[in-house]
Amino acid sequence: MRMRYRWPMSPWGEGFRLPSVLALFATRSPPRVDGFAGFAKRGVVVEQTSSSGGAYVLSLRRKGWGRARVSVPSSRTLDIARMVQHDTRLSSIEHEEAARVRSHLVVELVVGVGDPLADRKALLRFTDAVLGDDDPGVMDLAAQRFWSMEALDDELGHDARLDVLSLMTAHGVQDDRGEVIWLHSHGLEELGRFDFDVVRPALHVVMDPTGAQRALAFAILEGRLALPGTALELVEDGRVCAWPVPLFLAEARERDRVVGGEGHDGERGVIVDPHWETGLPTADPSTLLSDSGAQDGVALYSHAASALIAERARATWDLLGEIVDELAGHVEEPLVKVAFHVSGHIEHLWFTVPDIGAAPLRGRLENEPYHVTSLRKGQVVELAPEDVTEWGLPSRRGLITPADLAPLRRLRAVVG
Repeated sequence: MRMRYRWPMSPWGEGFRLPSVLALFATRSPPRVDGFAGFAKRGVVVEQTSSSGGAYVLSLRRKGWGRARVSVPSSRTLDIARMVQHDTRLSSIEHEEAARVRSHLVVELVVGVGDPLADRKALLRFTDAVLGDDDPGVMDLAAQRFWSMEALDDELGHDARLDVLSLMTAHGVQDDRGEVIWLHSHGLEELGRFDFDVVRPALHVVMDPTGAQRALAFAILEGRLALPGTALELVEDGRVCAWPVPLFLAEARERDRVVGGEGHDGERGVIVDPHWETGLPTADPSTLLSDSGAQDGVALYSHAASALIAERARATWDLLGEIVDELAGHVEEPLVKVAFHVSGHIEHLWFTVPDIGAAPLRGRLENEPYHVTSLRKGQVVELAPEDVTEWGLPSRRGLITPADLAPLRRLRAVVG
């Protein structure tokens, strides 16, 4: 069953910078100005062309996507394989694809809708029209993210906006004992906001990007977490603030001064504890997110951000069914989160669904409800796909989710 959905109202303010990416080619030179067969196939109109020697600039438009510009870069091609060599999100096949890159074009979105998730999706669609089926893929330098053609096909196979995690990358810096002492993001500053730094993060903060990392990214992009600013409730009864790195380094204890350095001197904020009375930032790294006192609680989102997450889950519902069919025997039973509205409360409950294609859909409740007193853990109930707010597919290469399909590609790489 293919579900229809409407995009929720965007929670974003103004001032976002329009994105650009690199279209990557395995040939020594990018295609000639007349060598883009994908434009006509995807309904892209070339409005204007200017060329001089081997260089050119193309102005593109397509209804529903906006306008974009394609240009030959003045600088040499970057070593993409070296840039992504430590990216554990990529499969072995994707690393091989990155190593094939020999040339690139710059693709910029010049007219968008002001929604960073929708605009980046439109830019990927324009870039897909630039590329051929056998090309290596796309490099998003701002987010430090490589999109193989396989990843691009997975993303462009549905109409949902990107997840916020696709706009950023998080890196963990380890000490001599191999423990992560500094987790930091890249990509949010390039959008016109700021990137976050977490000192001595708890393991779940590092390993589960759909938890605290995604909640922080949404809060920063929405402006609910400002730099500097007052406290934000990140989980229930758990508050954080953001403090500019220079101020943090000037006031923090020596053992906490592990942030910063070359390539990390832009608009950045350390996630710190708020003052218990004023709610203003202190120089103490967030106890909530640290290995010393972390709470693995449920991240709190704005209503608009929650709606965005739910809409992506519903828009990728067909994809979930396709993955289950494709990788039968290599994935476990799907997990589905469903929203229940009870007495003014919204409670999200997880169900295991043995048959994702069944009608009616039935699931076994996996957690004990708090507000939904009519249900008990282990109970089997009928579910409505239109009430789904998230899904997950456990596999030996990680949990496949609407926000993170990288485990899917790593699994495909080993099962063929």
